Amino acid sequence: AIAHGETFHYNWEINEQPGTYWYHTHDRNLEFSGQDFVRGPLIIHESDSNLTLPSESAEPQDSYIVGNERILIFLDVYPNYVGYDLPLVRGGSDGVVFAGDSIEGHGIGSGVFAWTIGVLNGEVKHAIEVENGEYRFRIINGGSQTAYFFSIDGYKLTVVASDAYPVEPYETDVIQIHIAERYDVKVTFNIDTPTENVWIRALTPSEQNYNDTAPVNPNKGVLGILRIRQDDSVPFDKEDPPNKDQRVNMEAAKILNCEYLDKPQYNCKPVTDLVPAVKRDLLDSFEYHTVDILEDGSFFMSLDSGTFTQNLIPQEAIILKSKENVPIPNTNILTLPTEKSITIVLRTTSMMPHPMHLHGHHFEILDIAVRANPNCTKTAASGKEYTRCPLLDLNTAFSEPIEQLMRRPRQGVLKDTVILPAGGAVALRINSDNPGVWFLHCHIHVHLLDGLALALNEQDFMYSVREVGLPQGYPSCHYRGELQYLRTATCDCKRVLNWDGEEIDAQCSQPILCDVVG
Repeated sequence: AIAHGETFHYNWEINEQPGTYWYHTHDRNLEFSGQDFVRGPLIIHESDSNLTLPSESAEPQDSYIVGNERILIFLDVYPNYVGYDLPLVRGGSDGVVFAGDSIEGHGIGSGVFAWTIGVLNGEVKHAIEVENGEYRFRIINGGSQTAYFFSIDGYKLTVVASDAYPVEPYETDVIQIHIAERYDVKVTFNIDTPTENVWIRALTPSEQNYNDTAPVNPNKGVLGILRIRQDDSVPFDKEDPPNKDQRVNMEAAKILNCEYLDKPQYNCKPVTDLVPAVKRDLLDSFEYHTVDILEDGSFFMSLDSGTFTQNLIPQEAIILKSKENVPIPNTNILTLPTEKSITIVLRTTSMMPHPMHLHGHHFEILDIAVRANPNCTKTAASGKEYTRCPLLDLNTAFSEPIEQLMRRPRQGVLKDTVILPAGGAVALRINSDNPGVWFLHCHIHVHLLDGLALALNEQDFMYSVREVGLPQGYPSCHYRGELQYLRTATCDCKRVLNWDGEEIDAQCSQPILCDVVG
């Protein structure tokens, strides 16, 4: 954390897989959705040979251009903190109504909240310029709330990497890209006219964009302009492309990363169709853990069949033991041994997909399971109707029982973000060879604040304050304003219902929930 008026220079040795990354904040104390403004691309190249970088005097947008590479980062902006973020982080999303995009039917949509504006590379209707030849587009969903269906009018996309890791070339028409996901695609241009302008589309998965009868609404998403010319002897055409309101023909398109959509007429392909181009060895010992997610107003997690707990993001570092040497209350921590191939199974009752992101590791996606019942609507004993899916069975949800799946020799695509389907499950495998405390959380910002998160504690990494050894000049965090979330209220919740409409024991962390039910 860097307090107001302080600066800190981060210098570190890069020892990561070359590829497309991004930087961003995780903060619950900013008064106006500040997470929307402190974020940007972070690209790691294999070497600096033949790497032409823009000069220090160049325009900021020039940093998004490196040779025949173009960086595209999409952001959604929500500056209305009081009317938007605050009600959510003070007790859950139930009862808070938003205009604009809504969940598309039975939990199959990914864009759910109204936004103020969406931008590409910091601009509305940003223009990207290319010439005939092959280009690499590094696409980043750097937003806070919604997924996008990404496409370029009239052009195929050849996927060559996902979340920094290379994959065997995979051709598609459309890619669904959720928050924190990154896809590298190659596109070849060979126009026979002097210039051509087409739309870059990143539209939200809402009925107003993809219902077969509703008129398309290009404002439900982000539009960019791709300007193409044969060579530098021809000036770029500065006019907008035609057909702004043209619908992407989703029934004719091949769509990657949307297998959970309840749209049988779509040619949806799972992200597990991607074949990793980089292999890694499995370790000799295997085990699995379950992370079960319950949504009932707020989000609760059960680790290895334990108590459902609404995760609390503490005000102190998780790696520091308290004076009493006890864990921080209501902070979900899953302790993992080292030097094992560990499969983590995420299962959810939520009727909304969630982009789950892991720090400190790239995981293999072994399998993705969608819910068996597309509706999951039930009636509680009180007579109130509610929608909540049961947790999928570990032995029948996936292509093989979990005890076999976790030992599968064939490697899945390597990523650090995966879409957990509504009412579904994912099986993720890591090698526990990186001791530390690593955050695993939903990257929809308000869900993270509302409890949909945990920490993986690899090799019991906690230690005392005296052993930390923070670098000289590390920010003091002596913030002079009023921090809004210093209270760490925890309590036993009441009236939390499971997928069968039964009250269960659960732990709450949001102050308003404890004030009301404690």
